[in-house]
Formats: sequence, structure tokens, C-alpha cells
Amino acid sequence: DGNTPDDGNTPDDGNTPDDGNTPDDGNTPDDQNTPSDQGTPTDPEQPDDNNTNPVDRKMSLTTTVIAGDKAGSASAAVRLAYAEINGKSVRVKDTIRYEGALPGMAYTVTGTLVEISTTGAIVNEAAAMATDTFVANADGKGEWILDFGDLNLNPYKKYVVFEKAVSQNGGDEQATEAKPLVHANSSDKAQTILTENYLGEVLPDEYVPYKELETTVSAGGRSASAGKELTLTAVEASSITSVKDTIRYSGLQGGDTYRVTATLMKVVGTTTTAVGAPAVKEMKADPSGEGTWEIDITGVKLEAGTKYVVFEEAVNTDAVKAAAGDIAAHRDINDKGQTIVVESAPTRPGSAAASATRATAQSVKTGDAGNSLLYMSLLGAAAALLFVAVRRRRAA
Repeated sequence: DGNTPDDGNTPDDGNTPDDGNTPDDGNTPDDQNTPSDQGTPTDPEQPDDNNTNPVDRKMSLTTTVIAGDKAGSASAAVRLAYAEINGKSVRVKDTIRYEGALPGMAYTVTGTLVEISTTGAIVNEAAAMATDTFVANADGKGEWILDFGDLNLNPYKKYVVFEKAVSQNGGDEQATEAKPLVHANSSDKAQTILTENYLGEVLPDEYVPYKELETTVSAGGRSASAGKELTLTAVEASSITSVKDTIRYSGLQGGDTYRVTATLMKVVGTTTTAVGAPAVKEMKADPSGEGTWEIDITGVKLEAGTKYVVFEEAVNTDAVKAAAGDIAAHRDINDKGQTIVVESAPTRPGSAAASATRATAQSVKTGDAGNSLLYMSLLGAAAALLFVAVRRRRAA
């Protein structure tokens, strides 16, 4: 009948234990949400699980150098006093903070202590080296410490630590970083060591562009050059009342204003003396830090038979920057490009110089005549002695 095991309520009908209202509904072990479902860590078809795909992962390194008991920071390099390094070794370590590493992956980390010049150039690319192997944490981030050991650091130097991390994939290309991760920033204060000299001075911990001024002087419509000074006759110089100085600058702070001073100097041997008042003018540097300025020195009076050079100085009008050394100068008495030579004046008839010249010439002529008479007298005396000697011989 309707209640028999085979009726519509039998286990095989629509209300069987597999029915949507059965206790096993939706939560049975075979249900689509079972642990065997897709997306499990063991599913070989899910390489992006946990973001371990090296294509999507971006690993980064930040570092802090420790020398002795001092550590660098984002705002200040480690500074070692002369007494700390003179005849002593210093323990150097590199603290490396990493993110985005492959969880559980082993990395070979190499640190190199590099010596950097004041221009930012590498002087010694391997002052010291250290290599070690580290394993990344399960979350792909953490901290490693690379130990350089005890180092003998030279005074008045700038050292920066560079790092390189390479994953040890063991042949599993899917777990390989695309390329070695390198951290090499010579301007990073946190990984910089500065050593003092015996005066307690250190090199700047940032790259300081070389400030340079090159100049060319011009007057009377003509200019000097790098290979030839400007030569004026005394007549040309007598009509000149101003000198133009063209200044080519480089290494200055782009966009900053500088107070430029140009001074005409009289040169006698190796001694220089300022002539008249210097020219002073405030001018702005090109955004690139390189460019050309012109400045006129007025009220000039050039003397005959004299050598002149122009000295220049550019000082940042920002007092703080000027005090920090943002000053450029050019003072070279042998630089032909900033040299003026005025020839001696010609001798005029009737002048004192001309009279002195004639007197000297007359003195030379008179002396010549006196010498001639002396020679003739000596010659006559010799002839007389010879005549007497001959007659005596004949008489004998």
C-alpha cells in the first residue's frame, strides 16, 4: 500500500536520504564544499595559491648597517670617530628587512662594502664582502642579519653596503625569482658608514656635484680664449672703461639665486691686487645647475705694460646653503681665458724716455771712440819697440 517500503516515500523516491531535506543535504562529505574541492593548497592546478607565483610576487629589501654599537638610519649615516678606527677593527653587520619573498625559499644573500667618492663614483667596489644563506618566513617577510666580521676601515672615507639576494630554487622554475634582487643605493644613509680623519672631519654623506666656474674676459670688442689672453695696445687700453666677464657655471643648485662677484686684479709676478670696485650681481641658476652668466666691471682704467686677471665667486643667497658650502670660485692667474695684457707704450720723440735712450746711445758711441784711440796707441808703441829691436840687431 501507500506505506510500503516501495511506495513514493521509499528510500529510492524523491524523498530519499539524498533528498534536499535529508541531513546529508549540502553538507555531506561529497558535497561541492568538501575539503577536496578546488583551491586547496595541495591542488597542483593552483600555482597562484597564497600568492606564491613569482610572476605576481614583488620582493623588496631595505637595509640598515651597524658598525660597532652604532646603526644607520634614514636620516643619518653611521659616523665613526678617528679614535674608533685608528689601529682598531670594527664589527660591521647588515640588517636586511625583506618582503614579498617566496615562503620557505632559501636565498643566497651577498653583501658588499663599497667605497664611494664625493662625486658618487665607486672607488673600491669590494672593500669587504659577506655571503650567507637564509630561508624566507612562511609569510614571505622578515629580517636577516649579514655579518661582515671585524673590519679595518680607513679614515676619511665613505662606505656603503650593497646587497644581492638570489633564490635557490633547486631546479623548480615555477618557484624561481625572475632575476636576482639587488639593493645598491650610494645615497642611502641607512647603509652608509662615514669615518673621520684625525681632525674630526668626514666626507659628505650625499653626492655633492663638483661646482665649477669657467670664464672668458672681453674688452674693446675683443675676447680672450682658453689658449690666448686678450692683448691690448696701450692706445686701445686708454679708451676702455669697462670689462665684460662671461661665466660658464656647472654643479650649482638648479633654480637657486647666487650673488656673483667679479673683481679685476692687477698681477705683478705672483702677487695680485684688486683694481677698483668689484662688480656684484645676483643671478639665478638654470634648473639644470649649468648655464652662462655675464657681468660687467665698470670704472676700469687699464695701465700700459700691465697684466690683469678677473677673479669670480658665486655664493648661494640662502645663508644656510652658503654655510653648508654652496659656493663656487675661480681665481687662477694663469688662466688665459680671464687674462688681459696691456702692452707698453711706444717711445715718443722729445719725451723723457726718448732723451734717456739717446743719452745711452751717445754714451755707447763715445765709449767706442775712446776704445779705438787706446787700441791705436798700443799698436804704435808696439811698432816703435819693434823698430828699436831691429836696429840694435843690425848694429851688433
